Amino acid sequence: SRKMDYPPVRWFKHPLPKGPLEGKHLDEAKYDKLLSFYYEKRGWDERGIPTKKTLQELNLAKEAEELAKYVKVS
Repeated sequence: SRKMDYPPVRWFKHPLPKGPLEGKHLDEAKYDKLLSFYYEKRGWDERGIPTKKTLQELNLAKEAEELAKYVKVS
């Protein structure tokens, strides 16, 4: 699922205590937008699951059918 592609919550909530990025933390909205961009470029849906078209282009049509038994493949 998409939430599995997120770093720990503390990376968004707690600034780094030291080092070159001291005081910085991840912006959750920007991270989410970047993740959507990454999924799109990979040919995945918003959940991080390869689309049927992507699987077919990779000659994985049979695998797409099997995957569809467990999750909705768009």
